[in-house]
Amino acid sequence: MGRRSKATEGRIEALVIALGTGCTREAAARHAGIDRTTLYRWVERDQAIRARVEKAEADVEVRLAAQIVQAAPVDWRAAAWLLERRRPASYGRAKAAAAADTRRRQHRHPTRSTA
Repeated sequence: MGRRSKATEGRIEALVIALGTGCTREAAARHAGIDRTTLYRWVERDQAIRARVEKAEADVEVRLAAQIVQAAPVDWRAAAWLLERRRPASYGRAKAAAAADTRRRQHRHPTRSTA
């Protein structure tokens, strides 16, 4: 006779609630009283659990993104933060830092023109 599954409705609901607050899968697993490897095994083997986990993760992402968008008209940093992460090639900090570094070098060592 095999071991009884830890995948009770109570544990699954605890996972979904924790994920819905924005917790990582690891923190949600601890909250539900299981090891993270157990959670990953459940997600891999059980389509219903996988669907609930992915929905909870998507729901919190949508909710948090909406909060950032709502904050953007009041605080430009919210818009900048979102752009940096959504389009890092165009708006990322590394791109801005490289551009600033290029400007600094140009000011220190302007190119000489020969007349």
